[in-house]
Amino acid sequence: MAHQGAKIIKSISSRAKSRDYLDRRVLQDFLRWLYNFEFKLLEIPKPDLNLLLYLDPKVAVKLIKTRGRKTDIHEESFRHLSQAAAAYLEAAKLYPKEFRVINCAPHGKLRTVENIHKEVLELVIDYVRS
Repeated sequence: MAHQGAKIIKSISSRAKSRDYLDRRVLQDFLRWLYNFEFKLLEIPKPDLNLLLYLDPKVAVKLIKTRGRKTDIHEESFRHLSQAAAAYLEAAKLYPKEFRVINCAPHGKLRTVENIHKEVLELVIDYVRS
């Protein structure tokens, strides 16, 4: 189911972030429509749990610039990164029982891979045990 969950999150982000603006109410309406369309109308299996690895767009831009390789058109646009982040966070707020947000850089300071991994593992274990 994890693979399907990743597809659905990508679907939410891909469609919502392509809008010219992210009016919260419009985005919420769209996410509700998408949820109904995919899980009820099309009967796509709903993921049991979605883990959102959140990275503030300002931190993302810094990381993109330091990695030393060519950027793609999406990475070059701070607006695009900000809209994508907003779409993901809005989905998590709209469906809090289904999403867990892991802040990968609280206060702009990037956490270690091991630290993030530990939180992911704890969330999954907690979910499985509940």
